[in-house]
Amino acid sequence: MPVNSSDNQEKNINETILCQYLNRDELIEKVTFEVKRATGKDGNGQVPADFYPTYSGMANTLGGTVIFGLEEVRTKGGEIRFKVIGIHNPEKVVDQLFSTLNNRSKVSLNLITNEHIEIIPVLNANIIKNHNTKGRT
Repeated sequence: MPVNSSDNQEKNINETILCQYLNRDELIEKVTFEVKRATGKDGNGQVPADFYPTYSGMANTLGGTVIFGLEEVRTKGGEIRFKVIGIHNPEKVVDQLFSTLNNRSKVSLNLITNEHIEIIPVLNANIIKNHNTKGRT
């Protein structure tokens, strides 16, 4: 479901609620879990440029999970929350991701397949779960 443009209230969720949508083990090891807004200039979604160093770092270590459409925020008490931003056009973002990952002049090896990507509806918005596998050693 796309984000309802008339619903402007912030959608903050904690890790416990996020675990209802994702495997809890994906959130335990913070080194292998990142979130990216990925909204792009037009607000409809775009793979952020800082995803590719993250992808490379995860491929060269333990692998990991990156979620597009969330923003990490800290409460005044220091608790980590995730603000659901949502991706208006997730298919476009997935196509853009594969286009770049399959371009050898930009990425030396694509380790991501369709099985590593999941579009997940969360609170009337879509997020994109991207499981980055560990590269071959």
